[in-house]
Amino acid sequence: MLTTNQTSQGTIAAVAANFLYSLLFLFGLLLQPFSGTQVASWRVLMMLFSLVLLVSVLKQWQHIFDYLKT
Repeated sequence: MLTTNQTSQGTIAAVAANFLYSLLFLFGLLLQPFSGTQVASWRVLMMLFSLVLLVSVLKQWQHIFDYLKT
């Protein structure tokens, strides 16, 4: 069963993720001359870069490696 602290952390993480995802739509405005496919590709690349940065800052690479081993 989840504690109140875990529930609030999950809620904050979900709100932050949705906010950051909404910023990706604004990224498309900077790429006006590109096609829809090119904008979507840039969004995927920026999301991957953000995930690598987040995992690096939180120093959670060992969890990633453990997951990939299973």
